[in-house]
Parts: sequence; structure tokens; C-alpha cells
Amino acid sequence: MSYVDKHLGRNETVVLKAKKHFLTFFSHPILFFTNEIALTNKSVIGKAGFIRTKALNAPLNKIQNVSVSSGFFGKIFKYGTIKVETAGSEDKIAFYGIKKAEEFKTAVFNQMDIFEEEKTKAQAAQMAQAMASAIKNN
Repeated sequence: MSYVDKHLGRNETVVLKAKKHFLTFFSHPILFFTNEIALTNKSVIGKAGFIRTKALNAPLNKIQNVSVSSGFFGKIFKYGTIKVETAGSEDKIAFYGIKKAEEFKTAVFNQMDIFEEEKTKAQAAQMAQAMASAIKNN
């Protein structure tokens, strides 16, 4: 069972698991096997490192930025490093060798919009129910 699967919260499902590009195995074999990052309907979950492990479980409403960097070969073969910045944390965790890193970044921002829309709809439904209950009691 993967790190992401072990750390899913209640009613949380994986939307997208980032894949590692096979070329990164040759430059960072340990990181190839120890990096893992995924997008869920509620957060971004990940783990990086083998001996010095860093873990990330960032709720979508706390994410400030997702940045992608890639070198010469990364640009050619479409892989890069993803860094997630969260509110209240100065520590950025780098996830190396992620295949189609820009697409993962876009998916995170799209899921953040969906998360906010669902939150607003739920609040509106609760408010409508409370108003209906108040009117019924009068």
C-alpha cells in the first residue's frame, strides 16, 4: 500500500497520482522510488526522501502556490520538479522527476476551484435549510 493510500482522510478520493519519468531513475535512483505525490478531492498528499523523509498533507484551501521547474532534459522529455507552498509553512517539499509536472500543477489548481465551488454550494444549502426551518417555525 502506498503512502498516499495510507493517508487518505474520510470521504477523500484520489483524483490524480503523479507518475515519475523513467529518465529520472538514472540521475536519482533513490528519489525515483521514494518520491510520491497525489491530488485528492480535498488535499495534496505526498512523501519525499528515504532517510530524511518529508511528508505533505496540504488541504486544498491552504495551498498558496504550486511551482514547477525543469532543466534542459526536463523540458525536452516533459518532466520536472514540483514544489507545493502552503499557508503558514515556510518549508517547501520538492518532488523530483514528475512526468508531465505542468499538467499536475494545472490539475491542482482546477481541483482547488472545484473544492471552493462545492464548499460554497454546501454552505448555501445549509443556509437555505436554516431559513426554511426558521420560516416554518414562525
